[in-house]
Amino acid sequence: MGAVIDRLFKDEEIELILCDLELPDGTALGLLHAMRQIAEMFQIKNSSPHFLPFFILAGDNYITMEYQCRDEGMDDYITASVNIPELIQRVLFFVE
Repeated sequence: MGAVIDRLFKDEEIELILCDLELPDGTALGLLHAMRQIAEMFQIKNSSPHFLPFFILAGDNYITMEYQCRDEGMDDYITASVNIPELIQRVLFFVE
């Protein structure tokens, strides 16, 4: 996940993270937690760190996993099969 986090901090044009639930070296929740830890380390006194909108793509619709992801701070949880027009609407809601 280190390469992903490096890229997120270096690339100022990234506006949203659309991430598979399962990653080769962890999970989307693990990535979110790592990003928040790093952001909090660089937090300026009395200001909240900026978080990119974070979407998860999941192959299955496990309602308990969706609730956990939302409770942990995911902005959206999208299951297969993806409805492209709906995905576009959800993305636009967060980046505009």
